[in-house]
Amino acid sequence: MVLSCDNISSLEMTKAGLFNTDARGGTCILVEHVAGSDDTVHFTAEGWGGLPELRLKLAKDKIQYALVRLAVPGQTGARSVRDVFVKWTGPAVDQESRSRKARYIEEARILLKPSHASVEVTDWEEVNDET
Repeated sequence: MVLSCDNISSLEMTKAGLFNTDARGGTCILVEHVAGSDDTVHFTAEGWGGLPELRLKLAKDKIQYALVRLAVPGQTGARSVRDVFVKWTGPAVDQESRSRKARYIEEARILLKPSHASVEVTDWEEVNDET
């Protein structure tokens, strides 16, 4: 099965606006599985508040995927950006759902590409700049 996005045009337009070459750190987009479907996601949120804002949008009963642009110090002291793919599995997601949806992580990463790094998170406290 292939992972699809039921509002792909909205996702692509938003991603192009938030993650263009002029964009600075702090932007994020979020998709989550459609209720009752393992192989369909829905673009649900966008923001400019970086990880703190993303953390507020993560649901404890859902598996969600995000792309976050972080500002990081560069080698010469100048700031640069890194795009990070985040797979969130809320603590209330049952093991059966975790297993069924696990096969879609690579497809979700491709859907939200490009990214410089990826992280899988299961605890609110893990969502920070150091992760």
